[in-house]
This record gives sequence, C-alpha cells and structure tokens, in this order.
Amino acid sequence: MTSPEQRWTDRLHLRRPVEADLAQLAALEREPGSGPVPTAEQADATARGYLATWAADGMGCWVLEHRGRLVGVAGLRFMTFHLRDSWDLHYRVTRASWGRGYALEAVHEALLVAQEHSARLPVVARTPPGSPHAFALAERAGLVRRPDLDRDGLEVHVSHW
Repeated sequence: MTSPEQRWTDRLHLRRPVEADLAQLAALEREPGSGPVPTAEQADATARGYLATWAADGMGCWVLEHRGRLVGVAGLRFMTFHLRDSWDLHYRVTRASWGRGYALEAVHEALLVAQEHSARLPVVARTPPGSPHAFALAERAGLVRRPDLDRDGLEVHVSHW
C-alpha cells in the first residue's frame, strides 16, 4: 500500500496541504463556480478543514499542482452516509484550469487510493443540482447515479453500494 499523502499522475503532483497553502485554498473556495460564493470566513474555514481532515484521518483532499502551480483540490475523506461507512469524494479546480482534465485525473487517483486502502467502502460523490460539469465528471470517473440516495438537496453518484 502506498502513502496517500503524496501521489503523481501524468501531469499532476497531488500532495497533502500545508499551512502555506491556506491563502490559495481560501481563494479557490471563493471563486465563482457551481454554487454560492462563500464569505471570506467560510472560505478560510473550508481551507483549514482540508488540513484538519488530514490531521484527523490521515486522508483528505490533496492540493493539485501542475508545474508547481495550484490548480485545485481533490481527494477523499471518511464519512457515514445513509448509515454506511463511505469515502466522500471531493473535487474542485480553479476556473483558469477548467476544461483541462485535471479534476478527472485527480479523481481517478482518488479512486485508486480508495481501492488500495479499503475497497469495501463505496465512494460517494455528492453534487449540487445544476452542476452539469461535476455530474458529468462523476459519470466519466465510472460512478453511477443513484437518485434513491440523494440527500440534503445533493445528487449522488457511487462506485458501488
């Protein structure tokens, strides 16, 4: 089993976030995208949450770097979903990086890590309605749409259930 803290794909360096990344991560969270733009305080809290998840679980969202530049975040965290232990899949890339396939590349790596560390746990991607790019990415990654699992106004895709 390889360490989830640092991985490489053909184009990306995926690594555990550190304190020095907080400002860029908060800025990423504040970029307009598929949902409401959070306040600066909410974006800072989300950025700190990326670090806290790693500290608590030894797994979380990676910082995605292409040629040394932050292009997004993606990864896994443990969660209980519909009373079942699961992997929560998260991905977000900078607007300047949309359409380059970075999110899909990182999601494929996250699915490999899920297989390596606990294949029995399903991978769950929850997307807001009206997010066709996030929805399509989940399907391209091989996740299956499960309307019966929709919750909290989010559409659900899973690897297996």
